[in-house]
Amino acid sequence: MGKQSEFVLNIEEFTSRRRKKGWNLSKTSKMTGISRPSLWKACLPINDPRRVELGQVSRDKLINVLGPFEGLFFLHDELQNCNEKRNRKNEQF
Repeated sequence: MGKQSEFVLNIEEFTSRRRKKGWNLSKTSKMTGISRPSLWKACLPINDPRRVELGQVSRDKLINVLGPFEGLFFLHDELQNCNEKRNRKNEQF
């Protein structure tokens, strides 16, 4: 149980650090050469049939560009941003 709360704190800490640096899906795609759709599909929940794991080469690129800690949490955070934007759009209609 302690590990899960630690994980959440790490994601919150990472999110604020990454936003200060101005990282987003487009910038990460340009910096790593991994397509935006591939990055987005890789951060879907495990039980989602649309999820596609990044290959080893893509994972290595992500970690090389963002660093090991930030590369690990980038995709999780980015998916949440995409979902929040989509939900806000749907509420307007």
